[in-house]
Amino acid sequence: MSENLGELEELKQAPLITQYYQHVWDWFLSLNQTRNTVMGRTPISYTEIAAFSSLMSIEMDRDDVEALRLIDSIYLDEMRDI
Repeated sequence: MSENLGELEELKQAPLITQYYQHVWDWFLSLNQTRNTVMGRTPISYTEIAAFSSLMSIEMDRDDVEALRLIDSIYLDEMRDI
C-alpha cells in the first residue's frame, strides 16, 4: 500500500505536459490508481478505458486513447526498471 502511495507522489511530480494532453494525463492518473497489481503490473486495457470513459461520461477520440496507451506503456517500462 505505501509503495503505491510513493508511486502516486512520483507521478504527481511528472514532467510538464502541454495543455492539449493534460486531460489524458489526468485520465491516466485515475486509471492507474485502479490498476490490479496482484499478478504484476499489466497494461490498461481497452475494456478498462471504455468503462472509465462511460462511467465518467468522457468522450475520448482515437488520439486520446492512443496517447493514454502510450503513457501507460512508458510507465510500465519505467516501473520494470525499478
